[in-house]
Amino acid sequence: MIVLLLSLSVFAEPIDPCAFNPATAVRHGGHTFPSADAFASTVVSYVPGPGVRDPHRDASAALGPPDWHEGIGAVSLGNGKRRKAGLVLEFVGIYITDIPGPDLYVFEVGPLVERTEVAISPDGETWTQLGAIHGSTRAIDIAPFGVSPDVHYRYLRLKNAGRPSRPPYAGADIDSVGAIGACRLP
Repeated sequence: MIVLLLSLSVFAEPIDPCAFNPATAVRHGGHTFPSADAFASTVVSYVPGPGVRDPHRDASAALGPPDWHEGIGAVSLGNGKRRKAGLVLEFVGIYITDIPGPDLYVFEVGPLVERTEVAISPDGETWTQLGAIHGSTRAIDIAPFGVSPDVHYRYLRLKNAGRPSRPPYAGADIDSVGAIGACRLP
């Protein structure tokens, strides 16, 4: 019996970390995400630009699935294009990968969708710029930006790139960021 089990495990195919399982899929913003843990889960850094006041300075509001409700549950990036201002998030246990169609979705909330620069990184230091979201465009296909299928992109950086807006929630207001194209880390 033990010999049979060992021989079966030798010939078993490895589990694909990118395999889509409909049983774990969740829908938000009209897009299907592979699971509830396909959302940013750690704040690496947050430096707000001018015009942000409490309660819109809580960077943890950008973590997990979208939950904004009646003006609460989003972090504001602030006005201006200060070099250090912005929000860096990490996807723990998963990485962003390229699939056909959109790979990322930024849940920017409020009456205006302010222009926001987006970048991804495997290590939090070397960044691939993905351009900017603006207007109602919040889904991003990473393929046109020269991403490598062999690189595990775990970090995402958001920076305000729009015109000034009014306090207390100046700049883009981020509720959540989800990886539509997500794979589990080995």
